[in-house]
Amino acid sequence: MNPKTTRVPKGADVFLQMWGAWEAIVPPSLIHENPKVLLQFLELSARPEGIFQSELTSSLDVNQPRVSKLTTKLCKAGLVKVSAFKDDRRKVLTKASATGRAMLASLNQTLSALGTKAPASPRPRTIGKRIHVAKGQTAVDFTEVLPSG
Repeated sequence: MNPKTTRVPKGADVFLQMWGAWEAIVPPSLIHENPKVLLQFLELSARPEGIFQSELTSSLDVNQPRVSKLTTKLCKAGLVKVSAFKDDRRKVLTKASATGRAMLASLNQTLSALGTKAPASPRPRTIGKRIHVAKGQTAVDFTEVLPSG
């Protein structure tokens, strides 16, 4: 098998790092949820006043049953708290718990750090007997330094 054909592209490397961070931080019951929806849900419910289920439905662009199921999963995981609104008992208010806010902060910090690492410098290519050096690389000719043998 040729290692050049089985090399995972750099974009996939970043994705795999992100997925590893996701699996390490997110509770197992939520790992397979849509990351965009889950993160937006936590961000919206982390507001000091919380957010109503009807607002979540329109903000997340998902239907009401999906919001209800996700809310139930997040409650069981201890990431959000749900209460009836004091003025209208039909409205359900969702607020992120301290655990939910901590998980959101941890995910944001970990995933943001992945984007700040400098990409690895590619290996210099050899073209015939010449070494082609990319910008930012240093070529070393060991034949000048090492004894011939």
